[in-house]
Amino acid sequence: MIQKYKDFWKQYSPYKLHPKDADIISQFSGTDELVVDFSLHMLEEKYDDFKNGNNNIKFLKDINLNAIHSNMYCKSFIGNPETAKLVILYGNPGLDLGDYKDEHLDKEYIGVLNKELNFNSSGFLYLDESSKRTGGFDYWSNQGRFKRLIDGLSKKKLCSIEEAKEQLKNSLCLLQSIGYHSPKKPNIKPEDLPSSLITRELVHSYLLPKAKKGEIFIFSWRESNFWGLEEDTNVMIRDSNKAINGRFLRNPYDEVERILEFL
Repeated sequence: MIQKYKDFWKQYSPYKLHPKDADIISQFSGTDELVVDFSLHMLEEKYDDFKNGNNNIKFLKDINLNAIHSNMYCKSFIGNPETAKLVILYGNPGLDLGDYKDEHLDKEYIGVLNKELNFNSSGFLYLDESSKRTGGFDYWSNQGRFKRLIDGLSKKKLCSIEEAKEQLKNSLCLLQSIGYHSPKKPNIKPEDLPSSLITRELVHSYLLPKAKKGEIFIFSWRESNFWGLEEDTNVMIRDSNKAINGRFLRNPYDEVERILEFL
């Protein structure tokens, strides 16, 4: 199954829809409500400074918040699903205007994204300094979403915070129900996209058996209805009513503690 997944992504080129997704979407009516394709030149002409907060507010007011953006990288997986010990199942990448600068102009970051696509990841990208100028790093690292997990890992392993962060980075893979960016939940459903369906197949056919053997831990954080897993010793599923919360929860049980028991 892992080879099938790798072969699927060999067919993908950045700044486009995956060809199998494009074939399906072309059959829908009203595709403008589903997908937008903005050129970098047009955005530069209209908004100039991509990292300016006021420009971002204007950008978000101007666009369909629920359409996916094809002129970006599709990120169905962040990290390496083949070597990960902790797999988080999520929704889809968000979007601000600055993400266009990250993925079109930040050469170091683009180089790492290309490595990811070739399954040569050095771990979870947004715990790595190569992404420190990006919106993804701000979301996952600067906002401290993993802080409790890193602190707990440091105490458990009797190591420094930096060593614990590196261990988590090397252990973690994030899988998205939809790999394409959008500011809000996409109008298109993951059930309609081949890239989403093969990612779900990877979870059930390749990752879930590993979890049942005690080799990995899976945390279904968002879009759990799509992922279709059942709670188990090494499978943790968040209540869908609390999925929007961007932090690890303490109730009805401490999610960090359950992950640390495995790690």
